[in-house]
Amino acid sequence: MYSSIVRIKAKLTNEVLLQLTDDEGLGSVNDSRITTALTKASSITDMLCGVKYSVPFAFPVPAIVEDLVDDIAEYELYARKVQEFPPAVKERRDNAIKLLTDVSKEIASLGIDPAPAQPTQGAPESNKTTNDRVFTRSKLEGF
Repeated sequence: MYSSIVRIKAKLTNEVLLQLTDDEGLGSVNDSRITTALTKASSITDMLCGVKYSVPFAFPVPAIVEDLVDDIAEYELYARKVQEFPPAVKERRDNAIKLLTDVSKEIASLGIDPAPAQPTQGAPESNKTTNDRVFTRSKLEGF
């Protein structure tokens, strides 16, 4: 997981966390439900960032990733209980998904080095491109 229960508890009030996690009415925050939301949010982050970066991320995780995971996890906690999301919660989650999607499309960066390109197994490698051609179609005309 890229965030923690402590971060979620700092972000949301105890009253809100009780409403979102205390299904049994015991009067205490259910940490396992927060962990489930954080795990799902981290998985979504891995899925979208795995296109460009080696995931799971090495620790320390970039601060932006922690913040994005927090926003997605908050949404996931609300998704357990409500059908109408508070506008700010939905907006933060939508913005997090958009940024992660932009990262996967290489429009945005997380500010860390991307994963090194993996060579094709068993295939020959070359440092040449089609722009490096010596014999082009026009040079070979007439032969």
